[in-house]
Amino acid sequence: QRNVVVRGHCERSAAGEVTALFGVIMDVTALMRAEMAAQASEARYRHIVENATDLFARFTLDGDILWLSPSVRAILGYEPGALVGRPSADIIHPDDLASVLETTGAVLRAGPAGEPPVCRYRARH
Repeated sequence: QRNVVVRGHCERSAAGEVTALFGVIMDVTALMRAEMAAQASEARYRHIVENATDLFARFTLDGDILWLSPSVRAILGYEPGALVGRPSADIIHPDDLASVLETTGAVLRAGPAGEPPVCRYRARH
């Protein structure tokens, strides 16, 4: 089975009568299969992240919280959406903030190919 998208256009005479059809048929089978595979992969990833006991997070480059996995409830006692938009510094113990900022800077400088450093810090509950 193939999946196609058809686009057409009517050619008209000076009087406005249709004289011919012009069309393009595009085979989008591979594209649809790739989209379905990506959706399935995303669903598996989401299931893992939403049911993990570890905390997953996404931040802006400025350190603002964009997303936290549901495990933040058990780990820090916050609802996941309650911290979105807030600076991550709000949940880091003040005595550990300098170390976290230094480590974050090292990660950004190293880029994706760099060895991820380990940073231990206390979180505010």
